[in-house]
Amino acid sequence: MESFILIILVILPGVQGGDWGVTSGDQCALRGSSVIIDCQYDYPSGRWVTSVGWSRLRQGHFILSKLPLNSAYFNYVGNYRGDCRLRINNVQHDDEGAYLFNFVTTINRWTSKRAARLSVRELTTVVEPSTVTEGGEVRLSCVSGCSTPVNILWFRDGQPVPQPGFQATREDAGRYYCTVQGQDTVRSAPVALNVQ
Repeated sequence: MESFILIILVILPGVQGGDWGVTSGDQCALRGSSVIIDCQYDYPSGRWVTSVGWSRLRQGHFILSKLPLNSAYFNYVGNYRGDCRLRINNVQHDDEGAYLFNFVTTINRWTSKRAARLSVRELTTVVEPSTVTEGGEVRLSCVSGCSTPVNILWFRDGQPVPQPGFQATREDAGRYYCTVQGQDTVRSAPVALNVQ
């Protein structure tokens, strides 16, 4: 009987002799939410990463602003072996723009050639119709410029609304808004429903 020896190689970034490079994806986030910018990086074998960083390319300018990583606002959730993800907490419209990742190894340094673009959108409540007679059907919709989350909660004047569709009574008059479950800071501007 012949015996075979099976050798398994584990391929890790920076170990397999890869090329220098950064791959990141564009993101769309709702104002007030937290978002993670996906990112991976690679470098040739024989090197070790000594530092990492993210910078923001200011819109209309070629000025890079270094981000304070591991602050309350920006968190580096990647590592020193190929994962360069960045979390931005409580996203605001000012955060919209282009982001670049850079890293330094024992021999060289590298900055992404293509920026990861972040766009920031709002949740918007639509009440159809906005004026209805008692007994009429009302439909609530929550939309955004990003993919709208499925876990939407509805409120009227701060009180929970069980269903986005209902037959109107006088008590249903008020200001309606939608939020994302588990993210209190993500909410639409209120829209009034008038019941006659």
